[in-house]
Amino acid sequence: MAESFAQAVVDRFGDSVSSEILVFLISMLPILELRGGMIAARLLGLPLLKAFLVCYVGNMLPIPLILLFIRRIFQWMKKFSFVNGTIDRLEARSVRKAVAVKKYRLWGLLLLVAVPLPGTGAWTGALVADLLDIRLKHAFPVIARYCQDLCANLFAIQENEVNFVFEGKALVFSMQRIGRPGSRTAQPLVYP
Repeated sequence: MAESFAQAVVDRFGDSVSSEILVFLISMLPILELRGGMIAARLLGLPLLKAFLVCYVGNMLPIPLILLFIRRIFQWMKKFSFVNGTIDRLEARSVRKAVAVKKYRLWGLLLLVAVPLPGTGAWTGALVADLLDIRLKHAFPVIARYCQDLCANLFAIQENEVNFVFEGKALVFSMQRIGRPGSRTAQPLVYP
């Protein structure tokens, strides 16, 4: 789903909006978040480091705002009948996810945002943290650290060969399809 949506957005706006801004905006969207931003970055041919930074900042920008203001925003939005049902569903879904997180607090929050399933990620983690009254200074580092790791790993598995420079050395990650269709395993690092 994320790939087809990212492809549609790139096809529609790729010529009229700069690649960086498009990837940034896609990374800010709930549901797509980093995954969609990384797919769009790949489709637009952004360099690895630039894509990493744009996606990460785009995904992290709304999180403190969600943690600080989402309850007030939801209360204001409930005044409009056409979005009232949507807000109720969002809150109910967050409450269901919060039950699993409540016992372990920060570790539970980390597991919630780390599980690569639809409906989990930075936005859901921020909503659940707000429902459980986990303060910004505790919740944001957990969500941000996970998203940084996810962003780096997504690029490593998206392309058959990913080249980048780290501490002055060119690293080449080579990926091969092995086993069942769609599975990939990483080969050792090669230093040219």
